[in-house]
Amino acid sequence: MVFSAIIALFTKILEKIVGIFSIKPSQSLKQEGSKMSHLPMSEKTISVIKATAPVVAPQAHKITETFYPILFRDYPIALDFFNKPTQNQQTAALGDAVIAYASNIDNLGVLAGAVQKINERHCAFGVTPDLYVAVHDSLLKAIVEVLGDAVTPEVGDAWSKAILALAEICWTAEEELYKAAEGRKGGWRMFRDFELVEKTNVGEDTVAFDFKASDGYADGFQYDAGQYLTIKVADGEQKLLRRYTVTSKPGDALLQCTTRLVKGKDGAPDGAMSSFMHSDKFVVGTKVQLAAPFGGYSAKGLGLEDGAPVAFVTAGIGATPAIALSQEGAVGVRGALHVDRSAEYGRELANKIESGDVEVRSVFGESRQKVAELITAFGGEHKDCDFICCGPLGFMKSAMVALAEAGIEDGKIHCEMFGPGNVKK
Repeated sequence: MVFSAIIALFTKILEKIVGIFSIKPSQSLKQEGSKMSHLPMSEKTISVIKATAPVVAPQAHKITETFYPILFRDYPIALDFFNKPTQNQQTAALGDAVIAYASNIDNLGVLAGAVQKINERHCAFGVTPDLYVAVHDSLLKAIVEVLGDAVTPEVGDAWSKAILALAEICWTAEEELYKAAEGRKGGWRMFRDFELVEKTNVGEDTVAFDFKASDGYADGFQYDAGQYLTIKVADGEQKLLRRYTVTSKPGDALLQCTTRLVKGKDGAPDGAMSSFMHSDKFVVGTKVQLAAPFGGYSAKGLGLEDGAPVAFVTAGIGATPAIALSQEGAVGVRGALHVDRSAEYGRELANKIESGDVEVRSVFGESRQKVAELITAFGGEHKDCDFICCGPLGFMKSAMVALAEAGIEDGKIHCEMFGPGNVKK
């Protein structure tokens, strides 16, 4: 990602349009190897951000709606990092993040969990410091465009410094994640060439894909069960980038993910990546690029001790984290309930959840009300467990309510979003 000329150009434009920033984007994260730091933030910067947070908060979503068109116009390469069908959720998520950051500017520790998730996703997509420069430029332009005269030189300077400080926090953490991924057995940084070696149907519209390293490495890949890998492919001129839970076992010589064909509803398009992967275009021998596995939806990431009692509540392709976590043996599976539209879709997925002598209950084609009742009853049978809950957003929200009715504490219900957004919002 080479932004030097673009950054220089838009820095000049930004100076002319805004004329208020004492720290310019081109002076920031682009200067790798320098000792320049934007941390800790000064008391003045913190004070100004806290004072303006009430003004920014009501406009946060408008700012982020303005931000993305600016980012994609000025830095088209940024389009490679975003999934168009989930853009609305991404915009809302960024708006929420802006509000949270401004409101907690003097106590950023409370945002550690959310920032960690962002860091993991950034590494999965191969984000570098240059992209933070693009975000800094574009977000400042959006703030000025939306807030107008409210952005005085003092306010603009404070927000510039605050954005750069957050970028530094993120990039510092992400560099450590990159190093850790690179240092694992079979590990690597950014993207690596792989080849599709097997494509196996495991249910209606559901396929497992196995990949081997193109460089001949076959000594096993180490990662935490429950993490996801990112696949980068080109379908004609369209570049596609998506992440999927790894369903092979840590230490295996191949990396596997299992996906379901995403069919558009209510006028929405079919999933671009799943359509490509499930088509005849994506055959054994196809070359892809994979990022190393990242993500915190693992036993360690969820704070579960070895052998901790766990029950799975999943729907559709949301079974994949349960498959990954169960086969590693890091948690003690006490129960599993899998919901799907029919046996043709879900039976084989449910069978892949390794539960020892514990029965995996399959629920096919039932109404939402019936499913909620079954989840409440299931929760009541496993009150000593932590619950791993994954599936469509509506399902997870309903499952959380159903488990709460069974007396399960909120902190013992662990949900995973496959895209941007917040299950608990």
